[in-house]
Amino acid sequence: MKIQSYSIVIVGAGLSGMMAARTLQAQGFEDLLLLESASVVGGRMASKTVGEGKFDYGAQFFTIRSMLLKEQANEWLKKGWIKHWFGEPYGRYTSVDGMCNLAVRISEGLPIKFEAEVCSIAKIKTGFELTLSSGQVIIAKSLILTAPAPQLKVMLEKEIALDYGELPYLLTQRFYPSLIAVFQLKNPTRWESSGHLDDGLPINIERMVDHQLKGISSIPTVSVYMRGPWSEEYYDKADDVIWPRIMEQVGKHIHLEDIIKKELIRWRYAEAASVVRKPFLDAGLIHPLLIAGDAYLSPQDQAGRTRLESAFLSGIAAGEELGRRLQDTVE
Repeated sequence: MKIQSYSIVIVGAGLSGMMAARTLQAQGFEDLLLLESASVVGGRMASKTVGEGKFDYGAQFFTIRSMLLKEQANEWLKKGWIKHWFGEPYGRYTSVDGMCNLAVRISEGLPIKFEAEVCSIAKIKTGFELTLSSGQVIIAKSLILTAPAPQLKVMLEKEIALDYGELPYLLTQRFYPSLIAVFQLKNPTRWESSGHLDDGLPINIERMVDHQLKGISSIPTVSVYMRGPWSEEYYDKADDVIWPRIMEQVGKHIHLEDIIKKELIRWRYAEAASVVRKPFLDAGLIHPLLIAGDAYLSPQDQAGRTRLESAFLSGIAAGEELGRRLQDTVE
């Protein structure tokens, strides 16, 4: 299998990876490649269609606190990609036809290799050697990694000591999983107009979303997000153990006799249990290795938690830093 070489490789085509790539392209860097283990872009900007029903099952919306995202969101609004869903003063914005489709639009023009799972990363004289699960080897002079910390530790620890630069932060990061129950219903829910509930719910439910009221499904389709600690406790249990625990909690908001279909979705690394107050991590190597993602926040970040905006800003910050360092090398 032929070895491929690039000046820049970005691991992960979620929002952080895509924004890093867009930032580098804007600076004139074209010899780059994104590696995505899935068959679609977006990471947790995920949507699914089942029959006539459609639902988002990762991020449901994003809020705006930074000028960078405000300017970008205004462009997306003008293009008709997003809409204001509900909420003030920090409005909740969402894709007009599913969060995955917003990710696809953001990815247009980016060089992405799909179903490219990185198994290991080794430091070599000319940069880095990435080995994919297919056996293919890719050489990169510089790297931006955007996968969750537990996955990065597996990629790096075989060949690269985790004591370089700021890499020790990876050892302290823990992620909650997420269990999401999805229901297709015979009749509308009759919830409030937005279709979003996060108040007055059972203690183990974080939020519930009616995707018909949200405007992306033609039939009543509801997703129920279980909280991180509860999801962690039940994540590895069998479905027939999990479902009764969920059903006993949703009955107040869903008529159980209306359920036509149900599906359980698992996210292994859904939300960082704690954040790092840096916009990205720097391994401090001669050949740059930066780590970005929604768990990395600038010290000035007011929200103080992981979200789509933090992924957006982290990707841009990492892209700007890598571009600056590569430009300094050229000069």
